[in-house]
Amino acid sequence: MDPPFNEIYKTLLYNQITNTENNVPETPFSFSVTDVVEEVELPMIDVSRLIHGAEKEREKCKEEIARASREWGFFQVINHGISV
Repeated sequence: MDPPFNEIYKTLLYNQITNTENNVPETPFSFSVTDVVEEVELPMIDVSRLIHGAEKEREKCKEEIARASREWGFFQVINHGISV
């Protein structure tokens, strides 16, 4: 199974490229990145459970990380303890 953004990427980029000789689109892209992002919910992982959670919560967090990596290719990390 390809990550969900794989199909979006193909649609937005490759289908827009009409000049295959130099891979430059003949017209500018006609999409809004914010429109695309609003259509999906990215996986969000609370990693504080890896340090402060009970064994069951740590295992659940690890499973969520593995699933998000496998299905999406990436995920958002929250409560990581690093100040921004």
